[in-house]
Amino acid sequence: MKTNMQKIISAGALALAAVLVCTSCGSKKDVSVETSPEKPLLIKGVLLKFPDNHPQLVGIQTSEAQAVKDEKDQFTGRLVWDENVTNRVFSPLKGQVEKVIGEVGKRVAKGDVLAVLRSADLGQAQADYRKAEHDFIQAGKVNERQQALLAHGAAATKDAEAAQADYDRAKNEMNRTKKRLEMLGRTDGDFTDLFSVTSPTAGIIVDKKINIGQQIRDDIILAGSSDLAAPLFMVTDPSHLWLQLDVPENALSRLRPGQNITLHTPAYPDREFHGKLLIVGASLDPVTRVARTRATVENPEGLLKAEMYVDAMIVRPAEQLTSVEINTRAVMYQDGRHFVFIKDNPSAFSRHEIEVVRENGDTMIVNSTDVKPGKSIVIERNLLLNEAFNDAATAESTATAKIADKR
Repeated sequence: MKTNMQKIISAGALALAAVLVCTSCGSKKDVSVETSPEKPLLIKGVLLKFPDNHPQLVGIQTSEAQAVKDEKDQFTGRLVWDENVTNRVFSPLKGQVEKVIGEVGKRVAKGDVLAVLRSADLGQAQADYRKAEHDFIQAGKVNERQQALLAHGAAATKDAEAAQADYDRAKNEMNRTKKRLEMLGRTDGDFTDLFSVTSPTAGIIVDKKINIGQQIRDDIILAGSSDLAAPLFMVTDPSHLWLQLDVPENALSRLRPGQNITLHTPAYPDREFHGKLLIVGASLDPVTRVARTRATVENPEGLLKAEMYVDAMIVRPAEQLTSVEINTRAVMYQDGRHFVFIKDNPSAFSRHEIEVVRENGDTMIVNSTDVKPGKSIVIERNLLLNEAFNDAATAESTATAKIADKR
């Protein structure tokens, strides 16, 4: 009985095992194993290559990079006198003003008299010259006499030499005092104490700080001015002006001496004036963080005035540019740098670093040697591309490190 029972249990166990085995076999035929798609590869550290029909390619959108016709930078500037053609006229002598001839707005030629001073200094300079001239004549007579006596053996050599030395000193002193008078404009022998202040160059008088009866001193400092002394007149050529621009630090890389500048002023809203960039400042203002930049402006009609504020536009022609205009959504920021992806073919994308020049609403002006007009720039799912790019770069770096360790 027990033997029959054991046989029945064993047969049942075998049957159950057979059923389980068959069930397991059926499961292997019906259940499919899901495999992850192949990962993209990084080629030469720039190109991200996906297998065809990869799921991450779905939804990628691009926008074409556009050429920039002209690049414009606009600044506010201030017009000042052109220092190359501007002279501040001072008096080399102290004195009292007897007459004022020059007036603001008057055109003068080089050497024209601007004012007349009565100067004791001039009288002293003339007296010095007269004395030196007299001493020279006397020393000449003594020297001539001593040389004649020496020739006849009637004078000592040392006396003749002393006379010659006195003559040379007198001659040098007379030349010195004469040069002094020539520097003061007195070469005609008119010995009076009236000194004429003249214009050193041709131009227009644009400023005057002198009146009849005023005492002129060379140690008077002009209050509230950076000038060490007050100029009596300022003469300049207003057909040439300087333009001073305060250029922000981020615009300095786009400026070059020689670039053309277009000016507009509220005084003449329908007129356009032109200039040329001369100097880009070598340093920044420590407070405002701007660089002082200077341009020259042609003003043949005299319409522009010194101290006038203007809007200045610097245009770089398209042929001089490396910039392109792209959609703002294409630009990514990573580790302090800006990048975009270019679609090279339906399954390959290359990442390139760019320099952002400025934003124009929905677009950006950027510089890059690789991003050219007509290129397809990724604007949708570019962040996912960048993540895949970083993962591929990490995997490549890890594999390279393992190969190096094995060696």
